[in-house]
Amino acid sequence: MINGRVYLSEDIEVKDISLSGIRFYTSKFVSPGMNCTLTLRFRDRSLALKGTVVRALLSGTRREGDDFIPVFDVAMAFEDLGEQTRQDLSEMLEEIEGERGS
Repeated sequence: MINGRVYLSEDIEVKDISLSGIRFYTSKFVSPGMNCTLTLRFRDRSLALKGTVVRALLSGTRREGDDFIPVFDVAMAFEDLGEQTRQDLSEMLEEIEGERGS
């Protein structure tokens, strides 16, 4: 499983990821057009990625005790990925695909 964290937010649930962007669920609202940095963690690796939110929609709620927590479906386009970061992300995605194929 791949996990992540958006700066000033909390853990996210990654739904889809590629070299150009990511789609994830979070309980924190982020506005379209907002610049974000998120840190992905997979196995013993960690990777900080910068991007711009292109979509953020309320997709539902989840219950925590007596509270209902909003769940937002967020799409973010990666920006300014340096060559090394792009290579690291590509390797991470290959590992994820390899694990799914097992």
